[in-house]
Amino acid sequence: MNYKELFDRVVHALTLEESRDEKAAIARILLEQVMSPARQPVHVPVLFDEEKLQAIIARVNQHEPVQYVVGEAWFFGRPFFVNQHVLIPRPETEELVSWILEREGADPQTVWDAGTGSGCIPVTLALERPSWRVHATDVSIASLDVAKRNADKWKARINFFAHDLGHDQLQLTNLEVIVSNPPYIATHEAGTLATRVRAFEPALALFAPAHDALFFYKRLIFFVQQLLRPGGRVYVEMNEQLGLETERLFREAGFKGVELKNDLSGKHRMLCARQPG
Repeated sequence: MNYKELFDRVVHALTLEESRDEKAAIARILLEQVMSPARQPVHVPVLFDEEKLQAIIARVNQHEPVQYVVGEAWFFGRPFFVNQHVLIPRPETEELVSWILEREGADPQTVWDAGTGSGCIPVTLALERPSWRVHATDVSIASLDVAKRNADKWKARINFFAHDLGHDQLQLTNLEVIVSNPPYIATHEAGTLATRVRAFEPALALFAPAHDALFFYKRLIFFVQQLLRPGGRVYVEMNEQLGLETERLFREAGFKGVELKNDLSGKHRMLCARQPG
């Protein structure tokens, strides 16, 4: 069996309700996991692990995200380790990171990423801006283990520690940039999520408390007002359905230069605000 024949077989074996192009992209990722060597000329007989291939096809057909199946997701041009303890990095978060890098320039900064998950945000900031001092926190120890693994892989210097944004105090001072992609999906929106998200990605990182979809933004504002130096900026990713409400929250808290930014799909997805002073 040559590569083309094997590729067509895998595409046909995928039962997901996706387009053929999407199935083809998944098939290429899966074949990279089972072929030896990883890629061979199209018409040359290939060597591959049949048992492993069947196992990972079965997982994908159960709607498990392919990134969890292969243990890897790409972010800002780099592969990051991911598992069921962290959200899969999204293109919208890449846009947030790009916005921070563009706005903040290259001067030394002290940065805190609140709710780091896989660590894709702080690792990218630390690599793209080596002069920045980066702190990153998460309530989940399992998430921090993933983030540390990614930082070690890329040799990114980051200070990781556990912190509950909902309850704890935080021993950081005079920060110049704060960034967060907190849980922001309202519980009543759970039914609108794709099965692969709802069934496999961590609820702890997805859902805001049932009583208040903006709970974590209110808690973040509490910390920002204490820890961000005058003139420093906070950047957040947010629920596209609650963009105006999130903007109003920051304006009413006294922040200056509050700016909503659309993602590439034209949806309210990011916000930047400046600490007064």
